[in-house]
Amino acid sequence: MAVSYNPRIVTDGLVLCLDSANTKSYGGSGSTWTDIIGSYNGTISGATHTSGAGGYFTFDGSNDYVDSGNLGSGFNDYTVIVWFYPTSVSDHENVLDCNYSTNGSTGNLGPRLEMNSSGGLTWIYSNSSSNNNYYGHNVKSSGLSSSTWHCAAITYTSTDNASTTYYNGSPTGLSRSTVGSPSGQYTTFNDLNIGRGFHLGGGERYYTGRVGAVQIYNKLLTAAEVKQNFDALRGRYGI
Repeated sequence: MAVSYNPRIVTDGLVLCLDSANTKSYGGSGSTWTDIIGSYNGTISGATHTSGAGGYFTFDGSNDYVDSGNLGSGFNDYTVIVWFYPTSVSDHENVLDCNYSTNGSTGNLGPRLEMNSSGGLTWIYSNSSSNNNYYGHNVKSSGLSSSTWHCAAITYTSTDNASTTYYNGSPTGLSRSTVGSPSGQYTTFNDLNIGRGFHLGGGERYYTGRVGAVQIYNKLLTAAEVKQNFDALRGRYGI
């Protein structure tokens, strides 16, 4: 299906596009959030939909999530962009996780977007089977506000094992931290989950708030392209 925005979002390398305000993606009923660019539809569990120009799904922080399953391999380079509105900012709340099903047994593969009670917001990822080896690349070091819309993005390239984080369309300029001894990024996105993330022994990290749209690419977008995607949707969310 075509993806029509004004300005247009980047479509080259676009693997998944979930958009809760687009009736082609969600018509207002049913348990499927349709991927309007590919075939990675999300199965909705508990999350509730609000329609309209600024449509979104609401997650209760307890047991709500959307599962799009395995997006496949080939993510040597990637870009993940998510629009979200937290109603609480608490430790370990995960907005999304691209390798949910592997957690607890094969490490912090991610990329996943996690917040903490100090208002920190971090993309976490690795290629390690150990839960003690991973990178953390901040979107915000502190001060993440609840009850407002945010756009967080990460780009990664395997060429030099480098990532860049973006907040509301602009590079954050924040550096990446290293825990243990990771050496790159896992190149398969085994199980995209929205509204929950990393789990140990069944203790999922759920998210409380809204999600409006998710875009995933198997290429590294330039800073101009990330800004283009932000500009395409910012008016919808009042930013």
